[in-house]
Amino acid sequence: MHFIEQTVSLRSSLKETQSSDIDALVEAVAASFEDKPAAIPEKKKKGFVCKICGYVYEGDSLPADFVCPICKHGAEFFEPIG
Repeated sequence: MHFIEQTVSLRSSLKETQSSDIDALVEAVAASFEDKPAAIPEKKKKGFVCKICGYVYEGDSLPADFVCPICKHGAEFFEPIG
């Protein structure tokens, strides 16, 4: 069995009408990206992260008697996020 290796471009293998349809589709997709507003940045989380295991406590203040549910270390092992 013999195989023939030949590089064929997609455009050369299409009929003229198919080629123009692809061009129109490419232009439509490109245009849909041009008018998109910039992504809205995420709100910064308020909270504290455990320096031992990385657990995140969300909130404005960390209770003094808080114990990490993952590694069981106390509030003194947490630092504010950001």
